[in-house]
Amino acid sequence: MEQSSTGVDTKLRKPPIKILIVEDDTDFIFLIQKLLGQYETIQIAGICQEKEKAVDMALKCQPDLVLMDLDLGSSFSDGIEISREIRILTEAKVLILTALDSPD
Repeated sequence: MEQSSTGVDTKLRKPPIKILIVEDDTDFIFLIQKLLGQYETIQIAGICQEKEKAVDMALKCQPDLVLMDLDLGSSFSDGIEISREIRILTEAKVLILTALDSPD
């Protein structure tokens, strides 16, 4: 029986969860990669920093989950619309992760 570093039978193990990160802040991307990279059950399928390419990248890498920043430059509505398109065109779930540096 083959075992992973965690002692789980590798024949019984599910494939990793493929995640697409859509985020324009390189520091935040680094933190997400560092955090998620600790888990062998997670695979970063792609990183997209440009809202214009997010839907195409989701179609190309077919992630299970998209971590989506709503504030991709001009407005929150861009992130919402991109999330909507990804949900319609793929089977991916979309998880919104966004941060504001202003209390307004």
